[in-house]
Amino acid sequence: MGIRRPLLVTLTGTISLLFFLILTLPVSLFSSEHALQIRLCRLDVTPCQSELNLPVGRDVDLGLQLLTSQRLLNSASAEMVSWYVSLDLEGNDALKVVSFPNRDMPFQEGGHPDLVLNEWRRLSTDSIPPNREPGYFGFRNSYDSEQGTLQYGVTLVDSDRDSEKSSAVPLSLGEKRLLGLLTIEADAIGKVNFIPVPDKNAGSKIAVLDELGEVRVIDAADQTPLAVVNVGPSAEKARIEGYAGSDVPRHDGELTPYREPFQIEIWQRGAVPPWKGGQGQPLATYFNIEADKTGSFSVSDISPQLIPSGIYDLRLKGESTLSAAQNGMNIDTSGESASGLPYVVSPDFGALPGGDLNGDNLINEADLLALKSVFGVRSKSVDGGMAADLNGDGVIDGQDFSLMAVNYGRRGE
Repeated sequence: MGIRRPLLVTLTGTISLLFFLILTLPVSLFSSEHALQIRLCRLDVTPCQSELNLPVGRDVDLGLQLLTSQRLLNSASAEMVSWYVSLDLEGNDALKVVSFPNRDMPFQEGGHPDLVLNEWRRLSTDSIPPNREPGYFGFRNSYDSEQGTLQYGVTLVDSDRDSEKSSAVPLSLGEKRLLGLLTIEADAIGKVNFIPVPDKNAGSKIAVLDELGEVRVIDAADQTPLAVVNVGPSAEKARIEGYAGSDVPRHDGELTPYREPFQIEIWQRGAVPPWKGGQGQPLATYFNIEADKTGSFSVSDISPQLIPSGIYDLRLKGESTLSAAQNGMNIDTSGESASGLPYVVSPDFGALPGGDLNGDNLINEADLLALKSVFGVRSKSVDGGMAADLNGDGVIDGQDFSLMAVNYGRRGE
């Protein structure tokens, strides 16, 4: 990383010191300007949706995010080596805190490609203490359902402080990083506030190494709720229920349902996107949406926190397709429906044109070269192969070139 690190004597000493720093340093040593901010947001939605509206029985995934919003202690960058978050759940009887899918802890250290722990270089196995995973140890991860308290902490260590290898991660101005994952399930009518514990010996704190190799601890949250969850039969305000197809032809002439994950974007009415020469950007984006075998999909909890009631343009884009648009769609997030049911938006995006392999919403020479580079291989055997397999038959061949040729020169709507 090219920065000088403090001389901590032993591996165990490193862990003890960092947790000691996080839990015992006086408040006067913490940054009061929130150079780092902890946020709890709905996973796979941007910008941060921290207010959720759920009917009883529905679960939702949350992401613990770290936002680098200001310069870190007069430094343009720093390395994060430890963090600790302690939350009170006010009204926790209304929901269950359950593990992230396929895991057994409330906040997870693996299982999602965007987690920052996937970026840290792991330690060699011969330097790991017993019963600890490579790359980090000393994590505190617990949920007390009776008290409604949630704790999460991770301390990272270096295998060789004289080398450039590090288990810390660099933080830069303006970055948003995913620290952990949490799944909650709406269990009873009520309201739950996720409140950072204000006690100076707990709270939400980040330990970093600055450019001089000094350990600094930053207070990363205030008493404002990090998230609010409303549970009830009329809590959800609006949802999208639509259709997405593929342009891969079927033998019966019908549209082929689009079966790969895609994203839905909500735009200000009439905003011109960059691929059409404008500077518009979506107001909200919902990622990793999947359609069923008929091509139907739904996006729940379109929140007034992100989308006030109004007329909007909707765009849908797959990993290797151009975007399709449905313009002038009314979205009512007021929650004033006489039926008490959420307002439903029903766009039909038709067939998505395939062939945009580099994701710029254009199909041109760059995409053709990308397709040529993996020609003749099985799609699962190389990076980018799944996107290049336009007809989904498992092999990148002439049929995929034919599909790209049909859409060559087109741009997204």
